[in-house]
Amino acid sequence: MNKTALGIVAIFSLGILNVNAQTIDVKLDGLVKEAIKRNSNLIFDRIQSEIIKNQADVEKNIFIPQAYSNFTHQSSNTPNNTEQKISRNLLENYEEDTNNLELGLKGLINTGGSWNFAFKTNDKESSLIDKYDYNKEYTNIYELTLRQPLLKGFGKDVTLARYNLVKAEQKIFNREYEKKMLDLIGNVIQYYWKLYGLKDLQKSYEESIILSEKSLLLLESKFEAGDVSLNELLEAKGSIFSKKAELRRVNSDIISAKNSILNILNVPEDKNENLVFNLIDTPMSSNRSLDLTLKEYYNKAILNWPEYQIAKEKLNKEGLNIKYVENSIEPQFDIVSSVTTTKLEDSRAYGVDERFISWNFGFEFSIPLDNSQQKSSLHMAKLKKEQILVEINTLRKRLYNAISDKYTSYLNSKDQVELYNYGLELKEKLLKNIRIGFKFGNNSVKEVILQENDILEHKRKLFSSIIDWELSEASLQKAIGRLFN
Repeated sequence: MNKTALGIVAIFSLGILNVNAQTIDVKLDGLVKEAIKRNSNLIFDRIQSEIIKNQADVEKNIFIPQAYSNFTHQSSNTPNNTEQKISRNLLENYEEDTNNLELGLKGLINTGGSWNFAFKTNDKESSLIDKYDYNKEYTNIYELTLRQPLLKGFGKDVTLARYNLVKAEQKIFNREYEKKMLDLIGNVIQYYWKLYGLKDLQKSYEESIILSEKSLLLLESKFEAGDVSLNELLEAKGSIFSKKAELRRVNSDIISAKNSILNILNVPEDKNENLVFNLIDTPMSSNRSLDLTLKEYYNKAILNWPEYQIAKEKLNKEGLNIKYVENSIEPQFDIVSSVTTTKLEDSRAYGVDERFISWNFGFEFSIPLDNSQQKSSLHMAKLKKEQILVEINTLRKRLYNAISDKYTSYLNSKDQVELYNYGLELKEKLLKNIRIGFKFGNNSVKEVILQENDILEHKRKLFSSIIDWELSEASLQKAIGRLFN
């Protein structure tokens, strides 16, 4: 069996997981980092985060001016009626060729208004122009138009509503991603220590079986000598079979815990059946203690707890939505204005003739006869905001209870681990004395079996407390946003 100490990050990145009977040294922090990098759900969410970010960039760029151009050529040949003949020097028909070109820039301003600056030029040939001493007429027009809403569509918040809503959605998504990541870390911690406890229990069963089989040899010799009864011999053999059966169950649980880790890492199980995790980290020292009080944990959690922050971001988004819907109910009342200069020449020229300036200024007003749909949308948005406020209030209360529960669980689990460790030392000393006594005939095989089983059950409780201890601290650190930094 090969042994590799490259660390879990290097192992996965190098892709050598498919080596048979490969033992890998695994540290918890390395496993956490690799899980975040490889987990399929988080990979999907990171891609989605980039999509939302790009969408926000698109909405933010609405103030970038747009350039546009239009070109048309028109050729016509029409007969003149009597009135047209008189006005067109008795021509029987009228011929005209026209080229129209428009170049311009248009855009938005943050008050909700829009602007358009255009240069329009056309050159015309016609039957009438032929009567003069030039062939074409050139018309150049510079035009600036402005439209500014005063009610519906007015204001920076309304103009940037789509951008603000996308940014709010991005904040919600980021908080949800953070929650998923912290939940994933919590699962990794749970599976790591569960596997740690199972492997230690596996070792205890294997050692117990070895010692029991050695004791069985002694018992069989005593039975042949007539010093012990058949019942005692059968009881010892039955105990060994029971331990082997329990060992099979522990081995199955180890495979299940290992496969849970592989699933989180997005690694196929069928190609890694013989993979063995050698867990480097050991349970934290019982001398370790919390560095914050219960109240301090709660105050920090209010600022960092993902579920609470998600609800606050949703409230912010709904507030933006309400502003937008409220504005959409307003009547359309806009200022419209334009300034135009026109220049007519018999040759191509692009200047401005200040003698010919035209302008207009006015208002446009419109109001829907029925805006019940918008009012219903506003009412729903306000109800949704009330729901979120109820959720936030509930989360604040739940948060304190949850922090208090985990804080108490941490302290109790810590005390339990200390007591279980002390008790385990005493029970192992007692088992050692009973085995010595059994060897010299002072203790029965039943006493040995009972003490061995008592120690195995004691170890189950010990590692259950260790898991509770580790997870309680992880939950507290998660709530204040300090879990693995």
